[in-house]
Amino acid sequence: MEKAGLFKNIRVYWLAFIAYWGIVLFGYDTGIAGGVVSNPYFLEVFGIQDENGNIDTKRKDAISSNVVSVLQAGAFFGALASAPTSGPILPYGPLRHVGASEKAFLGCRLVPFSGSGTFVGEISPLLEGALLALHSPSYLDGRGNGLSHLIDAWIGRKWTLIAYSLIFVVGAILTTVPNDASNGLSFIYAGRVISGFGIGAISAVAPAFVSECSPKEVRGRITGCFQIMVAAGVMISYFINYGVGINFTNSPKIWRIPFGFQLVPAGIMCLGLFTVKESPRWLASKGRNDEALRNLAYLRRESVDSESIIHEMAEIEAVIKEEQEARQGLGWKEAFLGKGNFIRFVIAFVIFLLQQWSGQNSVNYYAPQIFASIGYIGTKNSLLASGVYGIIKFVSTCLFIFFGVETLGRKLSLFISSIGMGTLFFIVGAILKTHPTPSTNANTKPPSPSPASQGMAGMLYIYVCFYSMGWGPLPWVYVSDIFPTRTRHYGLAVASASQWLWNFVVSHQTPIMVTQLGYKLFFMFATVNIGAMGLFSLLIPETKGRSLEEMDIIFGTVDASERENRINAQERAFEQHDIKDDNSLERDAKV
Repeated sequence: MEKAGLFKNIRVYWLAFIAYWGIVLFGYDTGIAGGVVSNPYFLEVFGIQDENGNIDTKRKDAISSNVVSVLQAGAFFGALASAPTSGPILPYGPLRHVGASEKAFLGCRLVPFSGSGTFVGEISPLLEGALLALHSPSYLDGRGNGLSHLIDAWIGRKWTLIAYSLIFVVGAILTTVPNDASNGLSFIYAGRVISGFGIGAISAVAPAFVSECSPKEVRGRITGCFQIMVAAGVMISYFINYGVGINFTNSPKIWRIPFGFQLVPAGIMCLGLFTVKESPRWLASKGRNDEALRNLAYLRRESVDSESIIHEMAEIEAVIKEEQEARQGLGWKEAFLGKGNFIRFVIAFVIFLLQQWSGQNSVNYYAPQIFASIGYIGTKNSLLASGVYGIIKFVSTCLFIFFGVETLGRKLSLFISSIGMGTLFFIVGAILKTHPTPSTNANTKPPSPSPASQGMAGMLYIYVCFYSMGWGPLPWVYVSDIFPTRTRHYGLAVASASQWLWNFVVSHQTPIMVTQLGYKLFFMFATVNIGAMGLFSLLIPETKGRSLEEMDIIFGTVDASERENRINAQERAFEQHDIKDDNSLERDAKV
């Protein structure tokens, strides 16, 4: 059964695989900078370490913070900029009542929506209008609205991702070209900002794109592939840093190879996007229902007249029209403060605030420094320990996404994850307090890690398993779940902007906190994990197994009984309309 489901949704998995290559960049840039800025040759070229091996700690922390965090600064603005580019929903005109003879000509079942004369079914308004115009020229209204569905003022999810991947490429090139200290840092800073702008937009649009194309039965798993690609990017970055660190000692390749490799996933994503279809939900929201129907059938590997495709398309169209009726002329104020909306934006903002202060990205960005702080001293030791950490993170993330995300549910997974992470951070902090690491310098051979250091590394490896089963993948899954089509692009943009804003704050301050707090840093993260993240996990509503169209009921935008009554009224209106049309057909036949 699972195998059949996998192959049935293979096109959706392919779409996620392609769209999320941009997320590999997210993970890759998360891990690559920390290894580059901690390399002895980089420190020497840029004036952080003198010829005797003495390091200017304050300058090192400042440059490390800047190289890492300017990417997040650019990403913050990229995430916000992505919302208008990927496009809000624009209203389109309702259809008039269709008689029984016209329905017979179309060969389809049309379902009236809220008695307004709007019909949804396997034939889209655009195709229906064209066919009925041929059958009955009087069908078209006097305003000539038949062509209005062809107008699309926005570029959509797919082309937004292509555009921002090209922006990222420009930034990646700038970070790769520096050769010496004369202008090297300026190029690296500028390139990281531009790359960050591209990554921020990609991180906002890609989850919405994938979520909108995924069936609800496996939506959590497919959307959760986001975190798998993040983990893959982190793992790749650690081993590229390791390979470069042990094979090149006095060469600009120390930063050119790691930064240049960014062009590989960017190129795969940009070219691969030409092989996927646009989001059916986005197309339907723009009135391009004929194309939406074809894309939906393609993604589900079924025919356009399949009963399940008809039902899913009808549900998508009905919900979009319901949102348009309720929120016609939607503005920024109403989008954020409308009934049932504000709490969703609060959740989207807070969930990523907490995720960034969980301590995971501090370890990701500065893994070599973190492992050095617990006793893995020396380039080879710290980079190898970081690489093992990356492998464990990738494997544990894959196992959870494919076997656990739709089993435990969102709330329970987040709660177990936060308690496990907090407990292990408390243990690491306690060991580091009682077994401090030895002091060394560049002219001293680094000692082998002590048993206490190995124990702390083991705790961090178990820690990342807990992170990967909850607070790693699930914030993206959860935020993609809770927003309706009308406001999803705003919701994902706010979530992504929050993620990058707090990512910037944490990454900028981590080198300083590692230097000044020592073991207290782990105690601080442990307190956040248990005290804040654990409580938050218990307060949010469960969304596992619920369709995107049910989220308005969960968050109180629409009352469940009110929606049920409305559906019943629509069914009665449909039955009455069919009776009238059948009587009309009988009279025509007698004549």
